[in-house]
Amino acid sequence: MKVLYRDVVTMTTRKPRIGEENGKDYHFQTEDNFLKMIEENMFVEHVSFSGNRYGLPKTSIQPKKDEIMVLIVEDKGYTNIKNFQKENPWLKVKTIFLDIEQSILKENMLKRGDSLEMIEKRISTDNISKNFNKLLIKKKDTSDILIIKELLNLELLKTKVEKFILPDTNLLLLVGPSGSGKDSLKNHLLER
Repeated sequence: MKVLYRDVVTMTTRKPRIGEENGKDYHFQTEDNFLKMIEENMFVEHVSFSGNRYGLPKTSIQPKKDEIMVLIVEDKGYTNIKNFQKENPWLKVKTIFLDIEQSILKENMLKRGDSLEMIEKRISTDNISKNFNKLLIKKKDTSDILIIKELLNLELLKTKVEKFILPDTNLLLLVGPSGSGKDSLKNHLLER
C-alpha cells in the first residue's frame, strides 16, 4: 500500500526568508493577528522562540482519508498535541523520536554547512532529547513512539517508519534535536 503524506503548515510571526512561500513553508502572520488567534483559542499549541511566535492552528490538522499528516515538533509541542488528542480521539498520533548522539549531530550539522560556533550553540542549548527522554520515563505506554538511535539511509528509515505507523495513524510527529535528520526525513516522506 502506498502511503500518502501531507505537510502540516504552521503559523509564524517571523518574516519570510528568501525563497519561502506563504502557505507552503508557513502561514506568515502579524503579531496582532497571532495574539488575536491565541485569545480565541485557535491553536493546538504555540510557542515563542527567538523573538518570534510559532503555532499550530487547529484548522491545520484536519485529516483526510488514506493520508498521514507530518509535523516536526519539539518536546513541548508533543505534549500539547497529545493533550489535544485526549479531547479529540479521531486524531491518531504516532511519534518518531530521533535520539541521535551529539557527535553525530555535530558531524551532520557540519555537512550541511553550519559554522562551528552555531553548532556548539545549538548543541549546548538544545534540550529536546533530554526533555523528551524525561517524558518517556514518565509515560507508561510508549507503543506510539518509535525511537531511532542512529542515522539511517532515508529509504530504509522510511520503510521502518511505515511499518510502525500503518494502519492506524493520521498524524506523524517527528521529534529530535537540530542535526538529527528530522527535516530530511520529513522531506523524503513528502516526496511524491
